[in-house]
Amino acid sequence: VAQGFFSYLVPTLPGRALVGLLSRKKAQTRLTNFIQKLRQAGKIKEVVNEAATWGIPLRPLKRTYLDRMVVVGDAAGQVKPTTGGGIYYSLLAGEAAAQVLSEALADDDLSSGNLSRYQSRWRDLLAAEIEVGYSARRLYEFLTDQQIGALVKRAAANGFNSELVDASEGTFDWHGKMIAQIMGNPGLGGALRLINPLLARLAHRPDIGTAQSQTTPAYHD
Repeated sequence: VAQGFFSYLVPTLPGRALVGLLSRKKAQTRLTNFIQKLRQAGKIKEVVNEAATWGIPLRPLKRTYLDRMVVVGDAAGQVKPTTGGGIYYSLLAGEAAAQVLSEALADDDLSSGNLSRYQSRWRDLLAAEIEVGYSARRLYEFLTDQQIGALVKRAAANGFNSELVDASEGTFDWHGKMIAQIMGNPGLGGALRLINPLLARLAHRPDIGTAQSQTTPAYHD
């Protein structure tokens, strides 16, 4: 339905919901197919508005400051590559921006050189997390359903799924340590070997730094 990402049907009001998905490409076609499946399953009755489409950056800008300007949030690419979510990262970067701007105003110096401290601060917080998440995303997008199934079965068989759920490293907003734990778990070695031939292809694949998001309101039971 939404290869490499996810689709959703989220209730908003009684009898109303948002239908949407994220995809690297063909978002409109994929959404149309998803809506058709929901109708056939009796999950929705009809679509009530045109679908809205926008891009979600999966890579940050190389430079997020200029004279008298800093860039924060989605516009700066401060987004979790694993899920496309950006609220938490935006809040952290926004706090860093507020601190730097406050200091710059006190110094009466809004030059790009002075505001460059903003980029250093938000990157100290988020850069490593974003890089790990993006590497995991690129690898995940190469997996077939069968390979994902093999990984899940192997994790369940050796109890790693329960270990992962209970681990203090894994949180809703911080994914890097959890990803490292998954990739480094020796119990998944056999299943991970299924994807080794894909690593060479991964290095030569064109890097698309955005995903497409489509959403539309609908009536549902």
